[in-house]
Amino acid sequence: MEELANGVKAPIEAVAFVLTLLEGDGFVVKTDSDEPSFIPGKPLDTTPVTELLHAIRESDEKDYIGPDDFQNITEVEKLVQDIDSSVTSALEGRMIKDLVSMDTADHHSVKPVPIEAAR
Repeated sequence: MEELANGVKAPIEAVAFVLTLLEGDGFVVKTDSDEPSFIPGKPLDTTPVTELLHAIRESDEKDYIGPDDFQNITEVEKLVQDIDSSVTSALEGRMIKDLVSMDTADHHSVKPVPIEAAR
């Protein structure tokens, strides 16, 4: 996990939090190998980015004030709807695989592994 944190230039705690979230929602699966790693848990080419974004946005919502706390305030509801509509429009047709660069600077590539291989 430290290598991943260094690679994305993020604190290891943040990477661990996101991986736990993604694992809980089935986006990644932790392998049972001697050196555990994470592999895609959903097909990268058919899972919409909006599904991933929704999972991240919905995580831990109990700990902060979110849009649901402003129901019945018309202006806020309209703003939230406009934002959601803009995000959906901007990401329409984009799949998770579109976020993954297959030709990175260090020449690593991403190769999806069937979930059955992780068990």
